[in-house]
Amino acid sequence: MDKFLQLIGVIVLGVAAITGLAVIMAFPTKWVVNYLFAPSAITAVFGTAQLSVWQSLALNFICATLFKVSASKSK
Repeated sequence: MDKFLQLIGVIVLGVAAITGLAVIMAFPTKWVVNYLFAPSAITAVFGTAQLSVWQSLALNFICATLFKVSASKSK
């Protein structure tokens, strides 16, 4: 039973660490987008004058999905 609880603890800690790292990595996106784009452009796309952390996290996810580099070697 102790091994099972340790496994659950490791899984929960891993998910929390990945989530925390993703949120921390969303802050630079938020700052760059809010600095570079005019508020009217951000309002047209997102409906607000500035990006929130959650919107920038979603933007990171969308860009990672769309612009994913595949490094497969075929001979």
